[in-house]
Amino acid sequence: MSLKNKDSIILLCSHGSRAPSHSESLEILRNKINKDYKFKVTVCYLERNEPSLERSIQSNIKIYNKIIIFPLLIFEGIHFVNDIKLLIKKFGERNSKKIVLVKKISLMDEILPLTSQTFKEMFSNKKNLILVTCSSFSKKKSVISDLEKYTKLLAEKLDIKSFYFHFSGDERNVIERIKNDYNVKNYSIFFHPLFLFKGYLYQKSSTIFTDTFKSDITIADPLMSQTKIYNLVVNKLINWVQTID
Repeated sequence: MSLKNKDSIILLCSHGSRAPSHSESLEILRNKINKDYKFKVTVCYLERNEPSLERSIQSNIKIYNKIIIFPLLIFEGIHFVNDIKLLIKKFGERNSKKIVLVKKISLMDEILPLTSQTFKEMFSNKKNLILVTCSSFSKKKSVISDLEKYTKLLAEKLDIKSFYFHFSGDERNVIERIKNDYNVKNYSIFFHPLFLFKGYLYQKSSTIFTDTFKSDITIADPLMSQTKIYNLVVNKLINWVQTID
């Protein structure tokens, strides 16, 4: 399918955030794809922001013959299963028009190789690091497992012996554990929030860690602010779209 196909539209579907910077970053991504590839792109959200995914499908299915949904999510949590997949099934049963779900980016297979490469360059001469990762809360065992596995593998690739992972909202408990386990004066914290954009949870978690550890901390940028990840996401979408009939 040509990216200039006027009968198709891409929906960039994000979680949503109360922080304006989240929507601003998503609009920058939308504009870049639209400008560089001359393809119709819009944004939608799973919660907090408008338009919602459901409303976006409702309005665009009346105009376009093909709707391509790209979930900008890291984990295959409740939103991915209960919101996106169920909505596609719901609208697919009612319409003859094609709704296509682009495979989301893979934390282990796609993100990990790139973040480990970037962070190796950042910390090539630095020792005594403590790695701390963070993501939004989920009850799904698979999400907890993925976060734990990612953190452990990243620590191994960076040769970091000490690492912690937690969900946003549990920062104080993790900080207390770190202080109990180590003399933090002898270590530097590398805080890696696993969020695509600089939304509310990214900013909140980062502020708590920065206020606690002051100058002895490095905060990783949101994933979509890292060049390698940004290019991965854009290329994945474009390559996928080009294979759709």
